[in-house]
Amino acid sequence: MSGAELEAYILEIERLRRRVAELEHAQEVHEWGAQLFTESTLPQLLLEVETGAILAANPAAARFYGYPLPELIGKRCSELSAQEHCWNTELVQRVLQSRYGTEPALHRTASGEVRELEAHYSVIRFRGREVIHAILNDVTERNRLMRELEASEQRYRTFMQLANEGIWCYEAAEPIPIDLPEEEQIELMFTRGYLAECNPAYARMYGYDNPEELVGKKLGERVISDNPQNREMLRFFIRNGYRMELVESVDRDHEGKERYILNSVVGVVENGSLVRAWGVQIDITELRRLQKELEQAYRLESIGRLAGGVAHDFNNVLTAILGYTEMALERATDETLRRYLEGVQKAAQRAAGLTRQLLAYARKQVSQPQLVSLPEWLDDARTLLARLIPESVRLELEIQPNIGSMTADPDQLTQILLNLAVNARDAMPAGGVLTIRVYSPPKTPDHVVLEVSDTGMGIPQEILPYIFEPFFTTKPVGQGTGMGLAAVRGIVDQMGGRIEVDTAVGKGTTFRVFLPREFRKPEGG
Repeated sequence: MSGAELEAYILEIERLRRRVAELEHAQEVHEWGAQLFTESTLPQLLLEVETGAILAANPAAARFYGYPLPELIGKRCSELSAQEHCWNTELVQRVLQSRYGTEPALHRTASGEVRELEAHYSVIRFRGREVIHAILNDVTERNRLMRELEASEQRYRTFMQLANEGIWCYEAAEPIPIDLPEEEQIELMFTRGYLAECNPAYARMYGYDNPEELVGKKLGERVISDNPQNREMLRFFIRNGYRMELVESVDRDHEGKERYILNSVVGVVENGSLVRAWGVQIDITELRRLQKELEQAYRLESIGRLAGGVAHDFNNVLTAILGYTEMALERATDETLRRYLEGVQKAAQRAAGLTRQLLAYARKQVSQPQLVSLPEWLDDARTLLARLIPESVRLELEIQPNIGSMTADPDQLTQILLNLAVNARDAMPAGGVLTIRVYSPPKTPDHVVLEVSDTGMGIPQEILPYIFEPFFTTKPVGQGTGMGLAAVRGIVDQMGGRIEVDTAVGKGTTFRVFLPREFRKPEGG
């Protein structure tokens, strides 16, 4: 054997060895694949490309479909499908071109139950030809749960949209460890907490049209962080296991105004940190306002009863003092004595004026209603106003033409006008314009409006709720009794009317007194 022949012989032997090794490996792979196919818990099918007939199936497929394995072999895909045209040319071509893919399917078991599947297809060679290998994943339960979840979410969204209560979720930008000191947790709630979602009712509580305008805003932009009541609320939230029910907070709307909110909140703690909180809230701002008004009404009623009783008794004493002073003046000839007695008389008359204010506030003035011509009454009042108003204040009187008459006590009308005019005058120490208008509103022609406007300092919002309280005054000691507006309120209530106030600091104030043309004593008056 020549060297060349020997080399060729050796090379052929090596080739044959490699081929045997490849065949042995292929056999191992085939046996391994067959074992996976047989032992898999997922249903698997080998399908003929042309017809979709089952060439092979594993025991898991037999269990899934409920057929004995020999009976399952040979069935076509169309016999198992709950859909028409399950094995069509388009599907086959798509699988052959891509060599693998996933398709949804509805298959019917031997019992007639329809199951939802994800069929994972791939093209393989089997017994010398291409077939489609299908691994079936039963997703019936998963899809049912997904549909229930979607329906639940839809119900939740509908509830969120239609609820009258504010519903919200605040997320923590970074988790807040619950083992931190309380005050540190509270600060992190204000700085890390942001609004993740809310419903329209929540947005409306703060003056927004769209919830999206609020999403992303920090907790501290809504809940006033330095308010002691709010901090105490969050302490309770922490101590109560990150939940609370019907606890009040003081919030701020988009205009910066305070809103009183009743909160029920549940926090979500994960891995030792607060990550979010869900809440439902009710705006009780109007309720708090009504409660304050009711408390004020009860308090003022008590003061009114006391003032009325004292005024009656005091008036009797003053009547005696004035009577005796008058008699003493008739007999006194000494000028010094007469000057002293006139001083007593003037002081008693001022005190009598104060008792009239008290009686007016207490609605215990004796009223003598009569037909009052409004143009004539205002013309008479002009003379009195001229004595009260300094030259630095320009007086403007406007009366609606043909306004006619009303039934009222003219003295009480004058008392209302003078008290409001004096207040307006004192609000313009540097001068200004005092405008008095008398007219009948177009919508309520059975009423008459007495309007007194000034261009003075205006009334600060923080004291506006108290201006009709007796003895409340911002004037220096000795320059006011604090009974002027209280008396106006008492007379107006006694006449069955109402008062409106418009004011702006630095621009002026307008009082509008609405009085019925026909005198009617209010209920309980």
